[in-house]
Amino acid sequence: MNRRLHRILGLALTLPFFAWCLTGIFFHLKPGYRDAYAMPRLKTYPLAQPPAAAFDPAWHKVQWLRTCLGVHLLVEIDGETRHLNGETGAVWVADAEQVRALVADAVAGDPLYGEIIAVDQDRVQTATGREIRLNWERLSLSQKGRDTRFINLMYEIHYLRWTGVRSLDRVLAPSGLVLVLVLLVSGLRLFWLGRRRA
Repeated sequence: MNRRLHRILGLALTLPFFAWCLTGIFFHLKPGYRDAYAMPRLKTYPLAQPPAAAFDPAWHKVQWLRTCLGVHLLVEIDGETRHLNGETGAVWVADAEQVRALVADAVAGDPLYGEIIAVDQDRVQTATGREIRLNWERLSLSQKGRDTRFINLMYEIHYLRWTGVRSLDRVLAPSGLVLVLVLLVSGLRLFWLGRRRA
């Protein structure tokens, strides 16, 4: 019975072990990580003169920036960041052309991104298949591409998140570890019994 259980468990764990080994090697070598998780930075310029907008005592944090679009004023009020026009002090809502200009200036000359081919609200598609996302409130950029999605898939496989159903995937990983322990214990027991008989 012990040998049969050991064989069944061994067969059941073939797929997870294979997945763990392959993804473990991938995580050790980390091919393509630099490009996959590169963070583009907004290009900023020196402030030529003191900003025109008046200071408000309700602002807990204040940051002035100058980009190709002009002067930006990022303020924090009660934990919430607001993006104001540094010249007028009014709330600044960017349109598609401003998003395009800001991102184009940030990635200009970088072959990882190439030319911008489409803008959809805060998302920018590039000719190299990258999607750049602009967080307008914080004036920060993030990006992802096919390589990012592939690496994220490797993580999903490694941690046995195979079904896409969170509640079910939470059970898969611990179950796999329990099966590994049962396989180990049954293997050691078979080894011990074999030595006693010898």
